[in-house]
Amino acid sequence: MVRSGFLKGLTSRMNVDISKDGATLFVDMLGDIYTLPVAGGTASPLLTGTAFQVQPKVSPDGTKLLYTSDDSGCDNLWVYDLGTKSNTQVTFEVYHFVSNGWWINSTHFAGVKWYTSTRSISAGEIWVFQMPGTPGAPPSEAGSGSRLVGRPGPDYQVGPEEPAYDYVAQNDSQVLFYSHNDADGFS
Repeated sequence: MVRSGFLKGLTSRMNVDISKDGATLFVDMLGDIYTLPVAGGTASPLLTGTAFQVQPKVSPDGTKLLYTSDDSGCDNLWVYDLGTKSNTQVTFEVYHFVSNGWWINSTHFAGVKWYTSTRSISAGEIWVFQMPGTPGAPPSEAGSGSRLVGRPGPDYQVGPEEPAYDYVAQNDSQVLFYSHNDADGFS
């Protein structure tokens, strides 16, 4: 159960991440992001407003939160600095939505860039981006980033979806899991 000043009850399809110290949960609910003590208690609003803000992911150093927001008019990835309480847009698409972000390290992150055609379901590609303002970062503009896992071809309306990133301490490696729709083909 999540409790806040105006919402009390159960919710489903929440995205949840945990702070590096293990004390705080970051959860989204109804387009806003809240913090919630792991020990229990009341949820506190962190990111609210008219923009739809979801999918919080804590940075490896625990100082930032990567999330999806439509505040720019199109779903893009944003970073909230937990210390300064400031937001920075970090992907700049105006047509292709970017969502499902996760941190690779403190300067690089990945997300799914969605492509649409005449088919109502978007096809995803997994892209890697560099934080704007970090050494060697490309200009912050639409189309920036590097394709990591793409569609079979530009005319295909299928591709990788629902990525999950994990760090495997056993062999100090990074692993990417994703589903891939190969039942459909051209749109």
